[in-house]
Amino acid sequence: MASDKYELVRCPECGTESDALILDKINTAVDPSMKEMVRTGDAFLFNCPNCGKKFHLEYPFMYHDPDRKVIIYYVISDEDYKDASRTIGRIQSGAVEGDEEDFEGYTFRIVRNRHEFLEKFNIFEADLDDRLVELQKLLMGAYIQKSNPDFAFDNIYYFQDKGQEGVFVLVKDGEDKASIAFDRSMYDQCAADFAASYKDEHSFVIDTNWAFRIFRILQQKKDEL
Repeated sequence: MASDKYELVRCPECGTESDALILDKINTAVDPSMKEMVRTGDAFLFNCPNCGKKFHLEYPFMYHDPDRKVIIYYVISDEDYKDASRTIGRIQSGAVEGDEEDFEGYTFRIVRNRHEFLEKFNIFEADLDDRLVELQKLLMGAYIQKSNPDFAFDNIYYFQDKGQEGVFVLVKDGEDKASIAFDRSMYDQCAADFAASYKDEHSFVIDTNWAFRIFRILQQKKDEL
């Protein structure tokens, strides 16, 4: 289920303005069909009634999966980020009036683009810990750069198509350049090596910068021994 909210949008092809349904609060327990629509991107697809152009709408939203105890905030501005952070703070402190839902044990995340959102979606659907996945990506990226320095990539994303095994996709300038099968043994090793380094860490943004910070913390502890 999503809130019934409409906003005027302009078609990038013909310039026609039309009312579009804005799904700013998505709850997959209330409407399970939304999960597949979110996965494919159809939930945010708009079809211009004038020229038939299909395009994705860009706006902040909250994705809530009560079954997996996950809430992901998709933000597109610094103000959106501040609003999401404040909302999460109020939820965690029990200060959200009129909300009787129990958020004990929930995972809260904030993402800033579609790639990050879909990656989080896939990670949680696969029952994985996104913190371990980020650390695994960091180590894997370092290995690729060392073993194949001529291979250029900007980002690594975890992806899992429905009914398929998970893979890491290496992206350069917005294009997929290569894919590597998800290595469960490496994931488990990251848990053994790094879990103690972030056990008291409660960031809402889990990305490459976060992984670098955790890696430095572990390195500092090793240097102190």
